[in-house]
Amino acid sequence: MTPAHIREARDTDYVEVAFLESARIYRLFKRNPMHHQIVKVLRDAITKKRAVQVRCTAFESDALAEVRDRKL
Repeated sequence: MTPAHIREARDTDYVEVAFLESARIYRLFKRNPMHHQIVKVLRDAITKKRAVQVRCTAFESDALAEVRDRKL
């Protein structure tokens, strides 16, 4: 999926991520041990307008577990 926007609110324990291919808003929880690395990958993908591989914590979940650069 192609990330479009990251919204970070100070008073929450997550950041919200919007993707071009989905009307859904996904959450990346700050307690995720990979949080900082995932945000970096997402910001880079937004800048370069590139798709990433996304894995959620469970089927039909809006919580992101992992985000990787997509291998082309």
